[in-house]
Amino acid sequence: MKHGNKILSALALLLCATTLTACAGMNEKVTFKEYWFEDSNVTPSTVLETLEYDVEFKKASSINDGYTVDYKNGVYTTKLTLEGDVYRYETTLNINAVFTVGSQTVTKNDSIVTWVDFKKTAKLQPISSHKEFINHSPTNGGSTIETCYMEYDYTVDTTYDENALGGKTKIVNNATQKTQEKTFTVEDKYTCLDNEQLLFALRGLSQSTSTASISVYAPFSGVVQAIRLNYSSLKKGTEFAFEKNGVSSKQVVNYYPVSVAINAQFPGATQTVWIAETGNAQSNVFRNVILQLETPLSYNLGSLIYKLKSANFI
Repeated sequence: MKHGNKILSALALLLCATTLTACAGMNEKVTFKEYWFEDSNVTPSTVLETLEYDVEFKKASSINDGYTVDYKNGVYTTKLTLEGDVYRYETTLNINAVFTVGSQTVTKNDSIVTWVDFKKTAKLQPISSHKEFINHSPTNGGSTIETCYMEYDYTVDTTYDENALGGKTKIVNNATQKTQEKTFTVEDKYTCLDNEQLLFALRGLSQSTSTASISVYAPFSGVVQAIRLNYSSLKKGTEFAFEKNGVSSKQVVNYYPVSVAINAQFPGATQTVWIAETGNAQSNVFRNVILQLETPLSYNLGSLIYKLKSANFI
């Protein structure tokens, strides 16, 4: 397998539309409702939701003979809080990247930490976001254990104007201390979200939706992209094992698979999100939680599968 050097690593593309070109979608805006609460019409006095996922690697292929990449011990956590009329959504991904060349193996810790602030409105208008990652990516050839990977260490900060129709981004290469600053505008066509809130926002869409498009700004390419969402039919009676508010049990949950098409020309770039069925919006036991997420790695390495391990709702 051959590839050129990229500004982001294989792992940094996860949960991220920042370097890919998206397809165009329907010319309409969407709004969101707070289905992440048990009663979507009532905001609790205290908002604190913490989710934890186990992350497994589904391997597709080796890079070349004698050179392999594996991912192990993955943990992904999310935290949602509300202060006044502003939500903060935080995520952390930690996973070991294991590179093997011949009989030699090296393990590197990959991490992605993000937070995003957005308004408590029907459009969930983004205010600002922060992303930092240290990732290790396979390199061409991989002839020795010392040269088979490259480290990427970046910090990205994005701020939006009042109506989320533009803003600015600062990208820092922490290894070289080089900084890029960009400004952008968003066409008032689709609802605009920050990349770091995109997956969470899917929980707030009506499940009568069949397709929708969301505008997302891509800091590295400097392009505003349209991300296409497609809902599949309801899957009923599936059993999931996860801890809910401190109690471990097996739960039978109906869910909708939703595809998040980052690039229509390359199906391998499409994420698949399993979102719990709303059922009764005023007694929504599973709060449209993401039960499972499958997201592809670059370079056709395979994909990571996130499976809900615990959910704590207050």
